[in-house]
Amino acid sequence: MSEMELQSLYQLPENYGDTKIALMAVDPHLLYTYWEIGQDKLESLKENIGLRVLENSYTALRVTNISKNFSFFIRLNDFSTCWYINVPDSLPISTT
Repeated sequence: MSEMELQSLYQLPENYGDTKIALMAVDPHLLYTYWEIGQDKLESLKENIGLRVLENSYTALRVTNISKNFSFFIRLNDFSTCWYINVPDSLPISTT
């Protein structure tokens, strides 16, 4: 079997077609998150808000400190699928 054939057998896909987000603590002041938005979810979004609105919007990640009832947004580029998040303190947070 050639090198190219072996690589194609063991290469991970670029996406899995799911809609999900994961969050991991790197240390008390840094988090790492990764996500995937499935094509079906994007199509549903286009139907619900319209293509024009979708094209004129931007992707953002909302980070919420549930202990302090405080949120902030991180503006993302359209190609991001992961992000490091600086956290000002080590209180519990969630992402949506």
